[in-house]
Amino acid sequence: MELENMPTENNTHQRLFIFIGIAGVVLLIVCIAAYFFFHVSRGSSSQKSFVADATTTAPISLPKKTDFGTTTPRDFISNIPLEKGAQFNQSYSLAYPNETQLTVVFLSQKMMNQNYVLYNDFLKKNSWKIANTYEGKTVSSLYALKDQNQINITVSASVATSTPGSQVSISVLIKN
Repeated sequence: MELENMPTENNTHQRLFIFIGIAGVVLLIVCIAAYFFFHVSRGSSSQKSFVADATTTAPISLPKKTDFGTTTPRDFISNIPLEKGAQFNQSYSLAYPNETQLTVVFLSQKMMNQNYVLYNDFLKKNSWKIANTYEGKTVSSLYALKDQNQINITVSASVATSTPGSQVSISVLIKN
């Protein structure tokens, strides 16, 4: 009878595996609980403080817009090629803190690809670093940098099929 009550080697291994399995499950539960305690509870309190900070922050003011009618904005790049006799659809500046955006939009008698080449050459000859270009069937654009300033030139095909030419939009962002 004493032999029946004594644990066998197989029984010992089974008990060891059960103990390791239970210890692993307990360790997993402790890790999940710690994660939720440290991350979720802290996240909700930081979210609350973020909301409180957001309500005390001053509202963002809109930039000051100045329209220039049919003339180029003050401080616009003086040597950029603008088509002689072109009528500006838009000419304005937007004053932001530490920078100013100057924009002109006009109809051109030149075709879209001619204007794209013209402004691409202008940027290269005047030491602008072209950072991005796009050439499509109905719109093309150039984006370039020089010193701390940025320029975006967009040329789009004329929407009127009876009118040849294109529309040119030039925006310069000047750091103050």
